[in-house]
Amino acid sequence: MITGPSFWVLQVIFNCKEYPNNISEFRQAIAHGIDRDEIVSQVLGGGGIPANTGIMHLDSIWYNPDCTIYEYNTDTANAILDSLGFTEKDLDGIRQYPPGADRTGKVTFELYTLGKFKDEAKLIRDDLKIIGIDIEVITSDWGTIDENLKSDNFDVVISGHGGIANPQIMRIPSWPATTYQSDDYDSIFAAQEVEMDLDERKDLVNQLQEMVADDLPVYALYHPYMWCVYDPNVLDTWFYTRDGIGIGIPLELNKLVFLARYGDANENGKINMQDVTTIERMILELDDESDMADANQNDEINMQDVTHIELIILGRAPIRIS
Repeated sequence: MITGPSFWVLQVIFNCKEYPNNISEFRQAIAHGIDRDEIVSQVLGGGGIPANTGIMHLDSIWYNPDCTIYEYNTDTANAILDSLGFTEKDLDGIRQYPPGADRTGKVTFELYTLGKFKDEAKLIRDDLKIIGIDIEVITSDWGTIDENLKSDNFDVVISGHGGIANPQIMRIPSWPATTYQSDDYDSIFAAQEVEMDLDERKDLVNQLQEMVADDLPVYALYHPYMWCVYDPNVLDTWFYTRDGIGIGIPLELNKLVFLARYGDANENGKINMQDVTTIERMILELDDESDMADANQNDEINMQDVTHIELIILGRAPIRIS
């Protein structure tokens, strides 16, 4: 069995037009109040990872590791809410809207989601009650939720989507909702669409991820794993295509599994950092050289092959086949 990235994210979508979710600090307080590790443990049984707050998957070449992380910390969440004026509480510990606010009474939201995400919703409900926010979980069909998102008729929604190995998915970070508006964000997205230099484009995509992580139109919860079960006695070279195929569809079905690939120095059917180690041992004459170790096919085994393999792993160099 091999484990691969799903290039999928489950996230909390905020209505950034409606008080108090139109306050970025309020959204950040909610993020600090949600225990994502517990959700991954309880719902996925460890079959996933807490998400990149900038949406793009951690296994993608576009992933920005410097996005803001909101550690689960109720003290931090409470301090932010207090600073925003949500200091009064009822007998149940639920916060009250400040005097003169756009809403009155206790701070309560309807959280819409599909039935298959009700466990995540209940854990979030319980987490947010600790910091004085009341959540009513409402499970519904996708048609209703989709209509509410597109018409801005919601407080908070839990929903998910794939394609997060391709920067085009960043066009509308709160998709299918459109309540997040930022001219700077739109300008950077448009710039990365036409940028031909890979490093320059990655810098722009990094900026988009950081803006999402800081502004929090959505709070990305987790990326689930996916698995492929196979019979190694028939074929043992299966792998998940780097960044998926097309717009980032994760598949283990790649015809390269049937071909010998230069860079597969240890000839185990995969190209990874183990091959870098194998080549380094060959250079030091600790292991015998092999044809497949000549990753760049220049008839020499040297550190250029190590560099070529690292670029293959990053998706920046082609895999040469025999």
